[in-house]
Amino acid sequence: MAERTLLESALDCDDALEKLRCLRDALPRHATKITAILSELFAVSAALREIHNAEHSWTYGPFFIKSTTTWLLYAEASVLLLKTCSTCSRDPGKG
Repeated sequence: MAERTLLESALDCDDALEKLRCLRDALPRHATKITAILSELFAVSAALREIHNAEHSWTYGPFFIKSTTTWLLYAEASVLLLKTCSTCSRDPGKG
């Protein structure tokens, strides 16, 4: 299995953001809670992009320690959690 990049994980976060925005519109009763999750997911996406840019910059790139596995696991777990929440909200009998 090919190693995922930080940028790919950031794009996955962006996809989850779009889906959660739709969910927020469909569930106005939970809009405040979903908006808080959107904010945190946006912060994760931004952090992943910042690290990706630092890794590929001329200034920091040569000294960048390749410890992306932990970041990727965190990002993938976050996206999986959001996908699960999205599935449970559509089919209450599943969760």
